[in-house]
Amino acid sequence: MGTLSFEQELNLLKTGTRHEKIKLLKPEFSLETLITFKKNAENVQVPQVILEWTTLCLQKSREDEQVSPLSSRAGLDFISGLKSWAIIHDRNTVLVDDFVELFPYCFSHRLFQKKKEPLSLLIQKSHEWLKHLKL
Repeated sequence: MGTLSFEQELNLLKTGTRHEKIKLLKPEFSLETLITFKKNAENVQVPQVILEWTTLCLQKSREDEQVSPLSSRAGLDFISGLKSWAIIHDRNTVLVDDFVELFPYCFSHRLFQKKKEPLSLLIQKSHEWLKHLKL
């Protein structure tokens, strides 16, 4: 949700909770499809270079005082997310481009968690941080 503008917050307070609207959302995937995705994820190949890049990012985040450190669990979740991305795109392997595209969206809120800036700026900072690592 992020930080709301004055007008957005005022409107939220006027109109009340959004819980009823959530019930109107239609799922993108059935439960069966999600279970199939999970099973198929076990067979998705992750190239060694992506595992090494992920490890490097985790390690470098712990050395860089400008960002918050990333945990090993965050790395595991990221790899799982990359596998899911490959499945959604009907592939059985993760691509280098997947790493580059998804890293900022998965980690910007963690790397810069103490910053109170718009998400778009945090994503941009994550792109810059990756470039700084020279993967």
